[in-house]
Amino acid sequence: MEQNDFNNICREYEFSEEVQFIKETIAELELLFKENSNFEVSEKSERDLLTTMDLAVEEKIISGINSKFPNDIILSEETASDTRISDRCWVIDPIDGTCNYATGSPLYAVQIAFTNNKTAYVACIYFPELDECFFALKGEGAFLNGNRIKAREETDISKMIVSLGDYNTVDEENSKMQHDAMDDLRQSVMRIRMFGASCADFCYLAVGRTSAVVSYHFHAWDIVPGILIAEEAGAICSGVYGDELDIEGHDGLVISNSKKFNEYIINLTKSIKK
Repeated sequence: MEQNDFNNICREYEFSEEVQFIKETIAELELLFKENSNFEVSEKSERDLLTTMDLAVEEKIISGINSKFPNDIILSEETASDTRISDRCWVIDPIDGTCNYATGSPLYAVQIAFTNNKTAYVACIYFPELDECFFALKGEGAFLNGNRIKAREETDISKMIVSLGDYNTVDEENSKMQHDAMDDLRQSVMRIRMFGASCADFCYLAVGRTSAVVSYHFHAWDIVPGILIAEEAGAICSGVYGDELDIEGHDGLVISNSKKFNEYIINLTKSIKK
């Protein structure tokens, strides 16, 4: 019944063609991952990796967009990272969690989002090894393998499981801020997690496996798909200083289903920044 509901919602959605394109693309990528277990790894930059699968996945997604939606803009991590989000724009991370993928961890995923006038309307995060496909349609909810999901309802900070994004490898001040925040968090929450992949941060929050996400460093391709999935599952997102989140900025974010926790992180960040 749930799967039928999801399919009906997709068919009737304002951007149904975009949804169908993502579904078809994910089906093709499922085969690509199964058929290409061998890949080459290179150093993308200091303390960052790139695999031949990153490039293969990105090429397949982008070629599909160019064929079906030739006038759309594309922002993608590996070959179109300087694009600004505007008009009809696709935001892509071909493999989020490349270091995990390259070293044998299953916590990596393909991330695709469709935005219109800087608003995300469709998002998909697909974990090949876990056989989990998260979807969100703005205003229609979030889904895991076609079943509707909701974020965990947890307002007691001491019982929360919080995941943090990776440390910034180039900005020492930003890394120190995260370190100081983590030192405070470890005394306040039940557990801290670092998955090494934004896809897991947001999807695990959306499905109730964690309670919140705090990130002090990100790129748009890291967060745009996951934010829509988490928000459609009931989470609340803002910048770590309490302002509206700028998805193309780098000031950090906090997202949970607890206003109390978000306010706690905002106050904590402001106190650290002083």
